[in-house]
Amino acid sequence: MSFEQAHPRALRYPAIAHRHGAALLLQPGKAALAIFQTLGRCVTVEDEGNFRQLMGVSWLTSTVLDAVSGLMGNFYKQQLTVQQWLTTHGISGDTAAAWTTASFAAWAEDSGGAAEATLARLLAEQTPGGLNEKVWQLLDEDGANQALTHAMACVHRRLQDGHFDPDLAPARQRLRRQRSAQRGAFVAGAAAMAAVAAVLLALRPKL
Repeated sequence: MSFEQAHPRALRYPAIAHRHGAALLLQPGKAALAIFQTLGRCVTVEDEGNFRQLMGVSWLTSTVLDAVSGLMGNFYKQQLTVQQWLTTHGISGDTAAAWTTASFAAWAEDSGGAAEATLARLLAEQTPGGLNEKVWQLLDEDGANQALTHAMACVHRRLQDGHFDPDLAPARQRLRRQRSAQRGAFVAGAAAMAAVAAVLLALRPKL
């Protein structure tokens, strides 16, 4: 669709109802822009192609950027997991929910409007040997962050093809990595044994 044929549009996250998050606007008029600006940040584009790339109006024209939209549910799931863990340790549900969501909101505020190096800097600011560093390292060691990468790839394929590919599921990809590592260890072990056997055979006449 050409620039002249495009029509003004708006896509927004539900959080703008509370003046959080942002709205993506295509060719907004002054009135529309004024309305959305009262609700928080606005990202405006004039080209419909760019608009579709940013938010995926159609999965047929989606890009890797669109996959980020699939993270909202996981954001809430993480908070629910923390809330439930707190309640199992005697914290009331209301208190656990209030503190968990306030904490996540504060961290999101710190990274809001991030530039290229912002997130790496914030991660590097975690106290060496401290709790914050240890948590992300434990999750990293357990493959949780790698699983997130796999989930993003799975969502991206869904946006492109219209269906999920079971082979891209994080659990299956982890299993494939484990099997590949096991095969590699077996091959390396067999090669080492063959090398030892070759040396012994070479020395045999001298024994």
